[in-house]
Amino acid sequence: MRILIMSFALLLFGGTISAQSTGLEPGNKAPEIKLPTIKGDTVALSSLKGKLVLIDFWGTWCAPCIAEQAELAKLYNKYKQSTFTNGKGFEIYGVSLDAKKSNWENFINTNKLGKFHKHQ
Repeated sequence: MRILIMSFALLLFGGTISAQSTGLEPGNKAPEIKLPTIKGDTVALSSLKGKLVLIDFWGTWCAPCIAEQAELAKLYNKYKQSTFTNGKGFEIYGVSLDAKKSNWENFINTNKLGKFHKHQ
């Protein structure tokens, strides 16, 4: 399911792209993403440089995505101040695939996920 969502996101962000032609291989630098937060600010993925970052593609209509939110919150709370080989701290950069901003905003507010789901 996660691969399907990531594939769908790639289609949304520029058509069918092969990993080989874009350099999107494990360990490569991710392309820049700038998304609104629940507070209305914009956060660039590059602003998290120096931290271990999990990019989470999700949607309020995706049952497995919703089911994993509690586990993501646990991961964030456990590792947010940890030191890793390649960085210090842990962030989750959530990329909502919802068609309406109000859907993900309502979900985050209702479930009190704003502490770790800062980016949409």
